[in-house]
Amino acid sequence: MDKNLLGTNIVTQIGIIVKDIEKVSQTYADFFGVEKPKWNWTDGYDKSHAEFNGKPSNARAKLAFLTWVSFK
Repeated sequence: MDKNLLGTNIVTQIGIIVKDIEKVSQTYADFFGVEKPKWNWTDGYDKSHAEFNGKPSNARAKLAFLTWVSFK
């Protein structure tokens, strides 16, 4: 196989959507043996200008980052 699914071997970020960020971030922290990452809210529409189906959206999300994880 000459080409992988992504078309590159460089991946800078992977996002995982979950229902319970508190539970899942603790599970990942326990698995990797590190401190649970803090989460932050995304900005509201006034800063994000997010749209859904072409219309302004006030939707927000909680984000947590494991910035130290490296796979080889």
